[in-house]
Amino acid sequence: MHASRQWRSFGDYIDITANVGNLQALSLTWTLDRDASGGSSNSYQTKKSASGSLSLEGEAYELVKKWLIEDVSAPLNAVAVKVYDSGCGIYYDNYQIQAKDVRYCENEICSFDVTLKQQDEVMSCIKSTLVGDNWQGWFSAQPAGGKKHPRFSYCNEIRPNGQLVAVWKLGTWNFMVTNTILFVLIAVYDIIVTVINAIIWVIRRFTKKINYIKTVKFGDVLDTQEQTFIESAGCGREHPAPLIRDYIANVCGRCGVHVDADTAPIFFKEYWDIETSTRGIINTKNPHYNACYFYAPLQRGIRRVSLPSPFLAPDFNDTDYYIPDNAPVLALDQMLDELKQLYNAEWHVYNGKLYFQRKDFYLDENYAFDFSSSGADRNKIIEGICFDWNETKYPASTRGLYQQDSVDTCGNEARKHTDSSVNHGSTDDNPNYEGFRDIMAPFGAAKFRCDGASTDYIYDAAQLNINGGIFASIFKIMNNVMDELNKTCRYALLLKDDTCTLPKVLIWDGVSYDAAHAVRDKSAYDPNAGALPTINVPYNNYPTPQPWPDRHPLNNFVKGSNTNPHPFPKGYYTLRSWTGGTPSQQPALLVNYPMFFASEFEDSMWDWFHWIDDPRRNPTMNQNWNLKIELCCDDLQTLGVKDDGADAILGQKVKLPAKYYGDGRIKEITVSYDPKNERGAYIELKGTN
Repeated sequence: MHASRQWRSFGDYIDITANVGNLQALSLTWTLDRDASGGSSNSYQTKKSASGSLSLEGEAYELVKKWLIEDVSAPLNAVAVKVYDSGCGIYYDNYQIQAKDVRYCENEICSFDVTLKQQDEVMSCIKSTLVGDNWQGWFSAQPAGGKKHPRFSYCNEIRPNGQLVAVWKLGTWNFMVTNTILFVLIAVYDIIVTVINAIIWVIRRFTKKINYIKTVKFGDVLDTQEQTFIESAGCGREHPAPLIRDYIANVCGRCGVHVDADTAPIFFKEYWDIETSTRGIINTKNPHYNACYFYAPLQRGIRRVSLPSPFLAPDFNDTDYYIPDNAPVLALDQMLDELKQLYNAEWHVYNGKLYFQRKDFYLDENYAFDFSSSGADRNKIIEGICFDWNETKYPASTRGLYQQDSVDTCGNEARKHTDSSVNHGSTDDNPNYEGFRDIMAPFGAAKFRCDGASTDYIYDAAQLNINGGIFASIFKIMNNVMDELNKTCRYALLLKDDTCTLPKVLIWDGVSYDAAHAVRDKSAYDPNAGALPTINVPYNNYPTPQPWPDRHPLNNFVKGSNTNPHPFPKGYYTLRSWTGGTPSQQPALLVNYPMFFASEFEDSMWDWFHWIDDPRRNPTMNQNWNLKIELCCDDLQTLGVKDDGADAILGQKVKLPAKYYGDGRIKEITVSYDPKNERGAYIELKGTN
């Protein structure tokens, strides 16, 4: 900086106490409802502190004026401030004055009214670092250090299906004619090449500058043709979808924040204890450990194999595991804000650690204060406790969980399986119940092949070709094509046109990074193919409990099966040849089941995360409360507001004077030094219960 624009050296800080008016009336507030500028917001996890108005005079006025008003970069400048409480011997640190925090009138006395706002370097980093920041090479097209992200197989569902039927029928005839000719040509070519290579062998005894000519393998030709059939069905590409924990760990690593299985178990703990809606606490494998963030707004997926020539074997792509153009343009705080809606969670940065937990989690299960009628801290109260209704109503029912995607019509159709509603009771049962609570997380539903919710367009096209083409049956062309499809795409994600506007959360099965698939351990119909979802009786009992196939009727009909003389078993997508053979058969499975809202069944998003909002199971008073206690040094230590406020116990529990619903949560802390208050300096606590 040019010398004319530099402040003279005062060391780290200069004491301006003598030049500050209204200092004795200083009031500092920390709240969970404060945005990045210190203003009120609906955000729940950003801890910010702001002061009441202070007056700067004398030297302090001149310094601030020069730096925040008259400097050429005044809008970008800031003045760092710390406040010292000489009575308790503590500092309040990391405050700033910016140009927007200064209030003054021209031609009046030389004085500025300012507001101090506390800065949080860690939170600022989290708010400014994109989740796909490539600082360690994880999120380039070819990730560094052997890093891989699951590449999910997907197919673009072809509608109307007659297009694929026609393409495959023409392809079958072309397959027969072309291969008959190629078989003869390749045989002749290989004889000629064999003779030439014999001559080359002799020549190479004198010089090594001439190379052998490669023969053509007819099997390579068949592989290429089968891959052409697969790509004509809209399959053959894969979309990378990084693990959510990789996105989180990437930003935390850059910002120096610790995150692990204890602080963010939803995504970092492979086995965990979770309190469910009806079974209490269970210890189980956590499928969300493998939750992946699927997002494809711009670019289509990576081609799994390339076809360099009709006469050469396809080349497999084993280097590209990310598409930078599809990277979410989200800082970590924005991604966590999205995910917390899906998982009914909250997130905090506390003492250098990132916490992402279901929202009924407390950082400390102990009570910060006991203000109950006979509590140890009851005598500290100098005003209150006061209660008032926070205008939150008990819903008659809850609906969730996914939004309509403007592009992905396939995913939209899956909502009849993934979404559901929960009835909490009618107004006849309790007049306090009113309306619906819509939980519409900013995510789209995911549709998969062979999920029992609808017919499968590939099985339809294959069966119609088998029924209507003698060559397809005799030479088993569809058999070979379906064998190849089943290797990589049998339960593939379905998209409309390669992309989607909303992200999806896919639970990776962990088997392979290539041709990755979502978990599919639940059956849609046949219990021999996999366990049916277990009935969650309290939410599935009217008029009697209904198993999954009754609540969600199976649709595995294969077009053309009604004209084929052989049986097609229910619960399976099946191809039948005229001779009775079964070229392909796949059971109807509930793919990505852990992400179903499905309140009527266990181990769903409702059963693990959203049931805590059921007013019948987990009622709250829906009250705001506030109280004041004397400003004592010990209580300042308990509240954790000293220094930069990183240890402030916002969100923690206090015990209130109520017989049944006495747990309150602290949402705001105010420390007031104003001696003019009739009760003197005080600490005010506000919260909900």
